[in-house]
Amino acid sequence: MSSVLVFSRGSGRKRKHSPVSNVRKMERFFIILVILLILTIAFEILFHFYVVPSLTIKKIEVSADKTLGMTDSEIIKITGLSGNSNYFDVKSDLIKQRLLTVPSIKSVTVKKIFPSKIYIRIENRVPVGVCFIKSAGGMVPAAVGESGILFPVSNRLDTADFPVISGIDIPSLAKGARLPLPLCSFLEDLESIRTASPELFSLISEIKFVKKNGMDYDVVLFPVNSKIRVRIGKDLDIKTLKYIIMMLDVIAKQPAMSNLKEIDMRSGEVVYRMRGE
Repeated sequence: MSSVLVFSRGSGRKRKHSPVSNVRKMERFFIILVILLILTIAFEILFHFYVVPSLTIKKIEVSADKTLGMTDSEIIKITGLSGNSNYFDVKSDLIKQRLLTVPSIKSVTVKKIFPSKIYIRIENRVPVGVCFIKSAGGMVPAAVGESGILFPVSNRLDTADFPVISGIDIPSLAKGARLPLPLCSFLEDLESIRTASPELFSLISEIKFVKKNGMDYDVVLFPVNSKIRVRIGKDLDIKTLKYIIMMLDVIAKQPAMSNLKEIDMRSGEVVYRMRGE
């Protein structure tokens, strides 16, 4: 048996595209590209002239602790926002800066939620103590923050929960008023004790700063339910405060120590000073 193989002419050769076909494809590509550009420009025009102006802030949500002593309306007024504020014109950093000018505000978080909502979260300062400032109407209480910043006491803050800070002359409660910087380190120690052990912190009745030479101070503690004051160095931690409370508890049970006036711990050793000395 025999077989015949038939090969067509031109078999195995690549097919060539005509120049006219290539030109048409390029024309089609550029036409589609131009249409897309025109649609994009049209969309941009519609968005900026019709959509953007209609995106106004319709809801402002404020989250703040009641002890801040400010209403949502008061907070919003400080931000400068209104029902006419455009979503894209609102600057989160600017709102934050405006709110941080309030001494009682510690930190601010601002979030824009498309298309018409602003969320503001405020962390207020919690005092480490309360001091009293002379005014025309008498003595006015002022809260003292851990960085020495002074701010008004809100009517929702119980000043009895914080020790009295004395020995510092403060002329007024103007915005930006603060205690001297050399005291800030000790105030930060108080804040650490307050956050780590509120029960121990509550056992401090008064803290008196006694000025020495220049900007140097002695610190005198007045514990709750004790007539004995304790003079310490410039630092205070939980361990030292626990030792002081325990020592005063032991002394209170000894009748021979009823005339004790002060305990001095500045040198690292305990020195007792009796009344009349």
